[in-house]
Amino acid sequence: MSSLDQHRFCRKCEGAGQTKETVEYRVNDVVCSDCGGDGWIDNHRGKIAPVEVFDCGVVDGDAEVQVQKWIMAYVSKKFKNDEQKVGAFFRFARAYGRQQCDAKEFYFYMQDVFTKNGAAELTPKLALIMKQTELRMELLKVHQGMTKRATKEKKTLAELQKNIFQHEQENTTYLPSADEVAEVVPPPLSNETPPLIA
Repeated sequence: MSSLDQHRFCRKCEGAGQTKETVEYRVNDVVCSDCGGDGWIDNHRGKIAPVEVFDCGVVDGDAEVQVQKWIMAYVSKKFKNDEQKVGAFFRFARAYGRQQCDAKEFYFYMQDVFTKNGAAELTPKLALIMKQTELRMELLKVHQGMTKRATKEKKTLAELQKNIFQHEQENTTYLPSADEVAEVVPPPLSNETPPLIA
């Protein structure tokens, strides 16, 4: 499974975690068989290392208004002022504030729509205006855990690339220098044509 597939909603249930099953004339909601009710294609996203985070606290007054303006401008710019997409983001944010989804689901939604870097940039700002300490801390823990995991993945990738480069250097054929070639190869013949033998 590609890394891109790990960052998408489950296509079978469209991220809802449930599908419809018809038994005779009744339609029942059942747990999606593809994602196990998580709404994600791959549960790899749920594997976040436990981390300790520092509570950034909240801002209020003029500072809160400035942060809200920054968030609105950021989201609008990323969505190219598409009102439906902007509205969907703020509905999802309100759903998190009402505890209708958990921190991982909200964070991964942000990764899906804003990329990993976008989610990493937006999360600390959102935390500054979250009044509920528990929700703020959960979102920061997911953010910190994902940052830690991304750093570990980058380090592992760098080590892998280094090992591949070293392996390639060890297995390459030896190419002599120009000076070494000149010592072995005889000098080219002159431009004069040799006399014909009669």
